[in-house]
Parts: sequence; structure tokens; C-alpha cells
Amino acid sequence: MLIIFFRSIITFIILLILLRLMGKRQIGEMQPFELAITLVIADLACFPMTETSIPLIYGIIALVTLFILHQFISFLDRHSKPFGVLISGKPSIVLNSAGLNYQEIKKQNICISDVQEALRNKGYANFDELEYGIFETNGKFTALQKENSVNNNGKKPLPLILVEEGKINAHNKTISGICETQIIDIIKQYDKNKKLKDIMVLTLDNNGKAYIQGYKSNYETIYTDLKKGDNW
Repeated sequence: MLIIFFRSIITFIILLILLRLMGKRQIGEMQPFELAITLVIADLACFPMTETSIPLIYGIIALVTLFILHQFISFLDRHSKPFGVLISGKPSIVLNSAGLNYQEIKKQNICISDVQEALRNKGYANFDELEYGIFETNGKFTALQKENSVNNNGKKPLPLILVEEGKINAHNKTISGICETQIIDIIKQYDKNKKLKDIMVLTLDNNGKAYIQGYKSNYETIYTDLKKGDNW
């Protein structure tokens, strides 16, 4: 018991020192390689603490080796742009002045509702409030607001996704009080040749403003008289 006690203290102190030397980033700010190395270090640290059959020095060498690997990759990441892109990736612009970038959204393995949630976390409601929406390489979402973006009558509207990737969201349709025929009417206002399956996203806020965008076209804002959802 006493041996495990002292091994645990020594391992913890070494682990703490190594993590401090690796930098002050929080988990949510780590690059993918940093998170991977941190998880492996945490796993390796358990063995020297409890496995008395394994010499403590072996565990320490493994931890120090991973620290050196981290420093080496960080150096290359800072000084070699191609290597940095290979290891850490590059920022993904999922929203621009033309609307949502469906290719980038799928590339990031997320859905449109995830982008909407990221907007809300930044204090925005509508897609058209932003000039750019960017997922950084560390997973953080950056929102760059349009200069002329203002709230309607001082009230922050709350849009609901009625159509996502060519399908009607039945739950949100019920909440909004909008029927399928009215959704089709909005699509026809946007483009008479478009069908439901051609629509990437259609949102409607409780001021009656619709945001609609096809897969390969720019978004359009349509003002409707559909204000049944004032209570959502």
C-alpha cells in the first residue's frame, strides 16, 4: 500500500509538470493531436501508479516520450504550414454571405441543426445575421456578424428549422402551427421550379421571416404573414 501511495504521488507530480509544460489550453481549445496525446498520457499514467510489477522508471520514460513527441509536433505545426494543415486541419467556413455551405457542413460530419445551435450559443438566432460562420481547427465556432444586422422591433426572433436536407421537420412544423401546404408555398416564392427535396434548409421565425436556401444556390429571406408561432 505504501509503495502504491508514493508511486501515485510521484506519477502525479511528473504528469502535472508535463501538462503545465505543454501549455495552458483547455480541452475545448486543443488541436486534435494535442487531445490525442493528452488522452494517451492520462491512460499511461494509471499503470505506474498501481502496477507495482512495472518499474516506475518505465512509466516515467513513456510519459516523457509523449511530452517530447508533443513538443516536436507543435514545433512542426507552427513552422510548417502544410504539416499544420495535415495534422490540425484548417478552419471550415460553414456560413458565408451566400448562405450555408452544404459541402463544408457535410465535410465536418455535422448537420444544419448543429450549425444553428452554434449560432445560438454565440447569441444569434438567424443564419442571415452573420457574414461568416467558421468552425476553427480546435472545434470552436466563430461568428462574424453583419454590420447591418439588427433585431426586429427590438425583439430577438427565434427561428425553427421547418425543412432540413429536403425533409420536413414534423416536430417543428407542429410547434409553429404551419401546415405542409404553407411550407410548399414558401418554397414556390423562393423558386417556382424547386421542390421540397431541393431545399437544403428552410427556417421560419416568430416574426414571419423565412430563411430558405437550396443545395446549390444562395439563400433568400422571405417575409411572410405566417405569425402563428408567436408563442414558441
